[in-house]
Amino acid sequence: MANQSMVFEISIIDKSGTVLKQFSSTVNATMGNVGKKTKGVTGAFSDFGKQSMKSFRTAAQGLIPMVGLAAAFTALRKVMISVVTQGREFEKQFANVLTLSGDLSDFQKNEFREGLIGISAMFGTTTELAKGLYHAVSAGVAPGAAALGFLEKAAVAASAGLSDLSTTTKAIASVMNAYGMSTKTAAEAMKGAEDISDILFVTIKRGLTTMPELVKSLGRITATAAATGVSFEQVGAAVATLTKKGMTTRWAIQGLNRLLMIFLKPTAAATKAAKEMGIEFSAVELAMTGIPGIINLIKGQFTDIGPEIDKMTIAGKSENEIFKMVAETTGKNVVALRTLFANVAALRSAIMLTNDQGEEFNSIYAEMEGRAGATWKAFKEQAKTANFWLDALAALWEKVSIRLWDGLTSHFLGSMGSVEEFQKKFDDFADDVLDTAVKIGIKLGEWAEWLRTHIDLIIKVIAAYALWKLGAGVLIKSFVSQGIPALVKFGKVLIDALGSGVSKTFAIQYAVKTTLPIIATLAKGALVAGAAFVSWKLTRFISEVTGLDKVVVKAMENFFGLDRMHEKMNKEIADSAK
Repeated sequence: MANQSMVFEISIIDKSGTVLKQFSSTVNATMGNVGKKTKGVTGAFSDFGKQSMKSFRTAAQGLIPMVGLAAAFTALRKVMISVVTQGREFEKQFANVLTLSGDLSDFQKNEFREGLIGISAMFGTTTELAKGLYHAVSAGVAPGAAALGFLEKAAVAASAGLSDLSTTTKAIASVMNAYGMSTKTAAEAMKGAEDISDILFVTIKRGLTTMPELVKSLGRITATAAATGVSFEQVGAAVATLTKKGMTTRWAIQGLNRLLMIFLKPTAAATKAAKEMGIEFSAVELAMTGIPGIINLIKGQFTDIGPEIDKMTIAGKSENEIFKMVAETTGKNVVALRTLFANVAALRSAIMLTNDQGEEFNSIYAEMEGRAGATWKAFKEQAKTANFWLDALAALWEKVSIRLWDGLTSHFLGSMGSVEEFQKKFDDFADDVLDTAVKIGIKLGEWAEWLRTHIDLIIKVIAAYALWKLGAGVLIKSFVSQGIPALVKFGKVLIDALGSGVSKTFAIQYAVKTTLPIIATLAKGALVAGAAFVSWKLTRFISEVTGLDKVVVKAMENFFGLDRMHEKMNKEIADSAK
């Protein structure tokens, strides 16, 4: 893969400033109109309006850079979170790959890492590629150029088939391993992966299946097909035929796997059962032709019963009932039929491959010859969608994040030294942290014990304080709500009486008589306030006598370290005096 370099020019536009400026202009215009309409009311109001609007305009304009700066910091925070998250995840996944890669030198590891990051963003995120690379190396693909080339082909297949990359990688690697295809060099790994992928896409094109369905089920048949000498092209053509005729991908592969075992690796019981049904064959001869030979052997044996089997399956009939129906319809021995095919999936597969004399299978198998480029063609179709390029942009940003993460961690990793040395430093640091945690815990335990011992005293002091506050509150409320109005009324009545020409003694008596209810209420409030005041004094006295106040003050000083602070200050003052 050729090295490519890209130059990114990033321009940050603070649109919030523009929006706020527009808002400020609108406010200016609106406030100006309000000022004009209220100008004629009074000169003072007009001056106040002008000053208020001027202040508002200044404040609004001053907010513009502040809000823009806040938005920039918020965006930067999100970027840094993304960088750290994606950088750490990629680092973890690539470290997993290296655990399987043997004794690579630091240079080889770095080349391997750079090659992975250099794979086009069109093929997925680098972290997902790293996960796929892990499965490729785990399956035996040589680490380095071979693994990267294999991964790129698998990524094209996954993207074109809208499948999970890890699952697709495992499926293609398992097929290549089953058929003994070499993955030691980049050329071999890429050619093999592309060929398997093209077969899968012809299967998808001609059948009724998907890449996710295929890659999840291929493991059920690849080992059997390879062991019996059946090419993967025949497997693909058979699966396409069966799914096109109505079988699910899982059932088609399960039934096909059983068919291969029956006729290419037959047991003595299966051979005997086939002979009882009038089907005689040579496993050696069939192995030379594979699935086409099996089709030729059994075609015509089960004509026109496929639809009836489907109906019974949908109706929930048991396998025994289905085998009995087939035996009665075809005149076969039901025991021999069950012994040979073992399950309905295998029987249905045999029937669907042969009910058209094998024409559909032969047509798809022939198309397999021209399969080259099928994957890339499907990939290009996906590349015509907007969603594809949105995913590519997201993958590109992830690459940028990984490069930023590399820059952030380069100094730390460069100065780390050997793993053993850094581990010792880290363990020492961890011991210090744990020791500090223990000391904090002991101190907290001491204060918890002190609190448990003195909880009754603390509650009494708090209660005394609360009672004092309550008394003071009642006193203030009584004076404001009752005392002041009573004094005002008393004075008013007295002045009115004196103004009428009566004597001072009579005026005072009249004023007292008129305001007597209010005076009584005031006296009641004063009594309550006095009681509260007395209770406060009493609790303070009790606190001082019993030493509660000193206990609490001392406890607070100890808790906040005030006693030590006072001692230190006194010592410093004494030292300076000397």
